[in-house]
Amino acid sequence: MECLPRSCGWWAAALRAYHRCKQVLHQELGADPSPDTQQLARAIDQGTLERTAARPQARIPLSVLRPPTLVGRAAVWAQMEDAWAQGLGIMIEGDPGSGKSRLAQDFLRSRGDHQILYFQGRPGDADVPYATHARNYRQTLAANPDLPLPAWVVRELARMLPELGEAPPPMTTEADKRRFYEAKYEVVRLVAERGPVIICTDDVQFMDEPSIEAGAYVGSRFWGDTNTMLRCLYCHRTGALPPYSAALLDSMYAAGVVVPIHLPPLEEPAVRELLAELGLQGGDGVVSQVARATQGNVQFVLETVKAMYERGGDVQPPAGAKSGIAEMIGERLPRLSPGALQAARAAAVLRRDFTLELVTQTLGTGLLDTVTAWEELEAAQVVAGEAFSHDLVLETVLAGTPPTIRRALHRSAARVLASAGAHPARVAAHWEDGEDQRQAAPWLLRAAQAAADSLRLTEARELYVRAEAACTQTGEAAMAATCPQALQDLAARTVPAS
Repeated sequence: MECLPRSCGWWAAALRAYHRCKQVLHQELGADPSPDTQQLARAIDQGTLERTAARPQARIPLSVLRPPTLVGRAAVWAQMEDAWAQGLGIMIEGDPGSGKSRLAQDFLRSRGDHQILYFQGRPGDADVPYATHARNYRQTLAANPDLPLPAWVVRELARMLPELGEAPPPMTTEADKRRFYEAKYEVVRLVAERGPVIICTDDVQFMDEPSIEAGAYVGSRFWGDTNTMLRCLYCHRTGALPPYSAALLDSMYAAGVVVPIHLPPLEEPAVRELLAELGLQGGDGVVSQVARATQGNVQFVLETVKAMYERGGDVQPPAGAKSGIAEMIGERLPRLSPGALQAARAAAVLRRDFTLELVTQTLGTGLLDTVTAWEELEAAQVVAGEAFSHDLVLETVLAGTPPTIRRALHRSAARVLASAGAHPARVAAHWEDGEDQRQAAPWLLRAAQAAADSLRLTEARELYVRAEAACTQTGEAAMAATCPQALQDLAARTVPAS
């Protein structure tokens, strides 16, 4: 609150944020703000807090959000072209912020004669079975509204897309699961009948395991099919794949159907070219300093440039900047107004598939307040539309949220998502992150049953174990007593092939 100039009209927002936080502290912890914070709030309310005028910030150009030209990637592009010419799949891996998504998207745009199915994993997907596929198949159907889907396909897809109507009964055999996966294959096959298709799967490291398994099944159905033009491109962070995904990728490499391509940091001449594209002023000294500090990481370069613009006046590299991109992003966040920062925190806690309405409900504010905050976040290039500008920004916002506030936001998110009919595993995860095991327990039981109904028996066991621990911890003896029997039933359960 203390850093806000009165002329900007943000002091009223600071007081609203203070009173909301005061209410949360009282409700959740039975505590009051510190005396210093209360004194600061009184000074703001009485207009007695004197601050020097804030130096105006230069507006960050849109080119910093998405630079006009892909620079320094000629060698990697040549590797991709070579793999494409051989008819092989392409796997791009690199450090966070190295520019994998931008490279993939530009390569896809260069294939103008192909349809693009852009599948993307997002933070939080791993908590919910088929979360990645549900989002991406929903997008595919929206992009192809006249796709002639057979009735059985629509029914099977309703297992993960409830808006399509009534779903079949829970799965009890591998044949049931195979029919579900066949429905997914049928969607891609029908799209491919309209012309050559590229499936791009970005941020594989965030995908949930069931979506990865189903995607592998769909891809295998096209192997050897000379009548269907289907190509694949994948992106993931180096060393970030979970065991199941890593093992599957190794098998694809061993089969010779996918080529791994490492995306290295930009060399200094390429960083110089990128900074020139962004119109950075200050001479060779500034450019060299930015190039050295960012170590060729594209997103680090962009976040550094954003920070330089926000400092206003002469554009200079941030003095004494730490060596990590997270620190650079973290340096920018305190410049946001309290309302904008809290909106970013709520969105980061929600993690995936959030909307302004969900953010508003999680914060307990008015929609117009959220919209105003969101305009500021977009101007600062913290968000782009209803998503963070980069996953690293989301991760930094979440990591920088004080634990008490983060737990309160998780609990609020759990209530909001439960009312919105979200998957029980997602609701349960928020209650657990909010450290309310009593509320988490029934949702863990529902999530366990949902996993069992989808033949995700290992996940079901893990969820029942978590539910039993939560029930025991909170003294819910009757609920805890149901877990051992459920675990015994799962242990004895075999899945018939048909």
